[in-house]
Order: sequence, then C-alpha cells, then structure tokens
Amino acid sequence: MIFEPFTLKGVTFKNRLLRSSMGGRLAYYDGTINGAWKNFELSFAEGGVAGLISATLNVGPQRWSPLEYPQLSNDKFVKPLADGIRRIHALDCRYIIQIGDAGYHTQTSLFSQAQDEKSASNGFDLLYGYRNVRRAMTIGEVEHLVEQFGDAARRVRETGADGVEITASKGYVLQQFLNPAVNHRADRYGGSTEKRFQLLKEVVTEARAQIGDDRLLGVRLSANDCNNHAVNLRLPLRRPLREHRTGNGIDVSLTYAKWLKELGVDYLLITNGFGFTNAKEQPGDFPLPEVKMFFNSTRHLS
Repeated sequence: MIFEPFTLKGVTFKNRLLRSSMGGRLAYYDGTINGAWKNFELSFAEGGVAGLISATLNVGPQRWSPLEYPQLSNDKFVKPLADGIRRIHALDCRYIIQIGDAGYHTQTSLFSQAQDEKSASNGFDLLYGYRNVRRAMTIGEVEHLVEQFGDAARRVRETGADGVEITASKGYVLQQFLNPAVNHRADRYGGSTEKRFQLLKEVVTEARAQIGDDRLLGVRLSANDCNNHAVNLRLPLRRPLREHRTGNGIDVSLTYAKWLKELGVDYLLITNGFGFTNAKEQPGDFPLPEVKMFFNSTRHLS
C-alpha cells in the first residue's frame, strides 16, 4: 500500500511517502531561495518521494526566523520559487509551502527590534536561545497578521505549488495564541478555548479565500504543549527556581482539530508539541565554562 498512489482533494500523489517540513537555511540574506535550496529539494524528488512540504516561509518581513530561511513576504519571492517548483513537478512530485510567523519565539535580530517581542500577551519566559520578554500584539497588529497570512497564501498559489500549510506549532505565534499559558488576553482573541482559537480560525479562512478550493490547505498542529510540568530553571543557583504553567493537552488539541475540519482544512500534520517555558527533557546544568569561552572569543573578535 505504501507505494500505491492516492488523491487528496484533486491532488494525486504517486505513493504515500511525504516529506514533512525540514531544513531551511537555504536562502540568500534577503530571503530569496538559492541553488542549495533547489538541490536539497530536488534530491528528495529524485529519490521518489511523492510530496514535499517546505521549511517555514515567513509571511512578513518582521520576526524573520531563523535568518537565511526563505521568505514569502513580498511578490519578488514568487518567481524563484515558481522556477524551483516546476523542476520538482517535472519529477512527478507534489510541493506544499508551509507559511508562518515566529512571534516572540523568533531569534533576536542583529539590532533588537520591538517586533521581535510580539506575542499573544505580555510576559517573561526563560526560553533557551530565544526572546525572554514578550509584548501583547494590538488588535490592529493581529488583523495585519491575518492579512499577511492571506497575502502569503496568494503568493503560494502564484508559485504553482499544490497547497499551503499553516504553522500552528513549534512555538510560533499561532500556537502562542492557542496556548493558555502564554495567551492571557481578555479580548476576542483570549479568555476561553474558543477565543484562543479565533486567530487561527481567521488565518485559515483568509488563507482558503486566497489559495482557492482547488489547492490543498493544511495545518501543522501540536498535540501537547509539553509544559504541564514544573519548570526547572537551570541557572547557576543553589536551588533552581520552580513554577507551574499549564498549556494545551490532547483533549483541547482534538477540539481544535475538529474545528479545523469544520473550516474545511484538508489535512493536519500533527507534532508532539512544544515547551514554551521548558521542554520535558531539560538541557542540563548551566554551561558556565562554555559561556566564558564564548564571551572571551567574541570579545577578541570584536
């Protein structure tokens, strides 16, 4: 059965081997895909995979994370992607573009910007390697984000891709709005499970309007937020600080999945989850020797 073709909403895959989103630092410094991206994706198509899902392409110029990931925040990125996708299609391989916005989970800009801290609510988290402070997006900023997802979905269609996948996982901004440990809003985007789903609902609705009914629309959704346990802050303290934060579990995620089905989403890509303030596997003791080595080396290079 694994090598038998199947059709999903008019899109036929030659077998049941689909590569999910992976890789990403395969673009020039402005976010345009380069030859390395084409060679990387073509290697899977040449190997017989029936479909590929891209790395996350940022929907806006803000919070571009990580750097050197491809962008889809401007019409200028459409043609290079279209050229690459035509070569993939020539190998009888379907291509789906994943789009997203990292929110405050973004890697810090070279020069720190206020946009890097945007999330569902104000707060402070000890994220490992990402932003510590988050600032609540205004209603206007949320509405603009929905427009950016819609514009990106339109550009996906213009590339000739077979569908679009929306990132509502891996700690990105849509998952931040879904997560009650992060989302403390009291407006239409927070305060209940249904209201926390509102932003994703608007994004999916706008994306469908732009991508059309003849292309696939999927959502990458986390099953478990992985932060229902005490947080051990591995700092050089005698007694590690501890706190409890509760995110979404399987039951709530199943509710989200049912609502997405009602919205006409064609498929869900389910991941285990993401720990905002902690992961289930802690990173270990604070690496003081490595930190000293890092600061000494950068000091000498500066």
